[in-house]
Amino acid sequence: MAKGIAGGFPLGAFACTEEVAARFELGDHGGTTAATRWAVPSRHAVISHLTEIDAEARVAELGAEALAELSSWAERYPAS
Repeated sequence: MAKGIAGGFPLGAFACTEEVAARFELGDHGGTTAATRWAVPSRHAVISHLTEIDAEARVAELGAEALAELSSWAERYPAS
């Protein structure tokens, strides 16, 4: 989930469980898309905006609409 998290600025990110995160030590993870002076404030702005507009709810809404549409297609065009 790089770039998108910082509005196009190169910034790497990854997700893991709490159990895995507890095993990391300083310096264990790095890369060419590390936190730069421009990417970090950009990331903050992107995440703040997504939180402000409740993007999670909108994604759930659009996902439900997409699944409903796909289900209607399956009913109209059953497999042969």
